Amino acid sequence: MVLHLSTEEKALADKFAADRGKFVTEGLKQGIVYLKEGNFNEANLFTVKKILPLYNQAKTSYDDLIKYQFKMGVDLDEANEKAVSQSKRLSIFTIILSLVLLILLAWWIINTITRSLSEGLHVADSLAGGDLNVDINVTSTR
Repeated sequence: MVLHLSTEEKALADKFAADRGKFVTEGLKQGIVYLKEGNFNEANLFTVKKILPLYNQAKTSYDDLIKYQFKMGVDLDEANEKAVSQSKRLSIFTIILSLVLLILLAWWIINTITRSLSEGLHVADSLAGGDLNVDINVTSTR
């Protein structure tokens, strides 16, 4: 998966990476050296004066990056919700339009059939009544 970072997000990520790297190389690794040497008092003092400030700096960078990413996630979610809502409205409009067109088409077909049947019944009733002068209009679609 390819990630495309914004300029601001890249700057925050780079700052966190640099602060974390500094915390590890200048803080933790040096603290481990003091501990391996058995110099516990110096390790304790180093932890308080060097490691904790580096940790706090890295944590602040991390928190800033997470806040930015959370905000971007919320913004993306809002944009997606808007797109989904728009798609729903378009779908509903399309369904309603299709139903209206279907009803109009059904009305036209029914009206065409009933008009022809009505004319046919009128001719049949006239012939049954003895009127042989009835005109029969024949229209063909062929």
